[in-house]
Amino acid sequence: MRPSARRSYRSGSDPFFNQLEIKSRLIGHHPGMKLSSSWLLACALVLGCGDGGGVGGSNDGGQAPGGGSEGGGAAGGGGGSDGGSSPVDPTPILERDPAITHDCTEERPMTSDIGATNARLEGLVAVDGEFFMTTFEASLDVAKVDLDGSVGDPLSIPADLYVAHASLTVPDGADVVTVWSEGSELHFARIGAGLQFLEGPSSIPETAAENVSPAALVRTASGFVLLYGSGTTSTDLHFLELSADGQASGDPVLVSTLGEQYSASASMTPTDDGGFALAFVGGGVTEAEVMFTVLDADGTPRFTPRRISRPSGGGLSSSFSYNPRRNVVKVGDTYWVAFTESEIDDVAQVGSRIVRIAVVDGDGSATLHALQAPVDQVENLTPQFVELDDALGVVWNAGSITWVCAGCISDYDVHLVLLDREALVPASQVVTHHHQSNGITSPIVAVSGDDLLTGGSLDFHALTIPATGAMRCVPSP
Repeated sequence: MRPSARRSYRSGSDPFFNQLEIKSRLIGHHPGMKLSSSWLLACALVLGCGDGGGVGGSNDGGQAPGGGSEGGGAAGGGGGSDGGSSPVDPTPILERDPAITHDCTEERPMTSDIGATNARLEGLVAVDGEFFMTTFEASLDVAKVDLDGSVGDPLSIPADLYVAHASLTVPDGADVVTVWSEGSELHFARIGAGLQFLEGPSSIPETAAENVSPAALVRTASGFVLLYGSGTTSTDLHFLELSADGQASGDPVLVSTLGEQYSASASMTPTDDGGFALAFVGGGVTEAEVMFTVLDADGTPRFTPRRISRPSGGGLSSSFSYNPRRNVVKVGDTYWVAFTESEIDDVAQVGSRIVRIAVVDGDGSATLHALQAPVDQVENLTPQFVELDDALGVVWNAGSITWVCAGCISDYDVHLVLLDREALVPASQVVTHHHQSNGITSPIVAVSGDDLLTGGSLDFHALTIPATGAMRCVPSP
């Protein structure tokens, strides 16, 4: 039966999503974890339920990026359209000999200047040297934020029926474009640098469907390409061309049926010949796998989507976040796809999560690389690529979870490392935003020159508060 809780949270007090995850008001529940009904009942009845086990537990885990050995073999079972397994490089990226080209530093730790009691960071972009952030509390707000963390007055988009974590914000020339889910339709707005509406807000009637939410938005010569998910018993992934003012310029194209998921997770980047390389999460929530295909300019898949992750089963699943992050980038003649691989013992509720990078050819054949070795009770998740003028990096969360009633408390840190495009080895040292009293969840990064404005949400039990920090990467002398 399809999880129904995903669309029931419609106010600023709802818990946060992260990595195919919905956190219940009774207990935090991680993707891929099957907590027993008796445990849920006990937690609901007993206020001081304490640690509920699972990945992370109550200990810190002592996570340091890298370390250890790869470990683990290919899981049995599972499927995917190719029916096989992508080869796995045995040496984690962070254990390979580096080719240092840049020095990266933390310029400012994660702090909050939002003044909200419970809000979510949903977007962060750079436009002409300025940064814009999208948050949701009682309305969907777009505001300017500086590298020092100060936040200006927002432009508010009333959204009485706004759906949790269902907005995308992208830069477009000197403007910011936002697409969000409200009621049973997606909506569009173009916002100028002075925080005024230039187009919209207006609905996109062609997207009308149950449980509709945006997944990816890419600029094209004539406007945009929008990927979005919808459905009741199963989530379908659709492709829709939009004009520059947000109006549909064709009919939606069904790209793939994803299975029982809370929402559509997809990332897309243009190809050299006018198409789009697409990575998305298919399969059910606990059997999730990462798929890849290439679309023509009209959204037609050039080949049946191929699984590029290890086959799910036996507690192993692979996914990336619903939130608007770059999980696929073009590197030379290949595409790199970043995702989280979870290997969890469903009975003991222990295991680990690592970041994988798949190097994918244009036909969907892939080689898998682990960013770090697995460490029991430690999660590495929410990976995303960041592109500087002369470098490519990956950002991710790492830490553990303390399970308590009414939610979870994390000790997640945020890490960044630059990668050599030729050899897929570290091109910088790992730089970290360390958590303070609360973990940092759902990171998003915007880049302007050598400066990276890092965003995330500070985890307060079942509540979150948006926060920003700053990093900087410059060429090594």
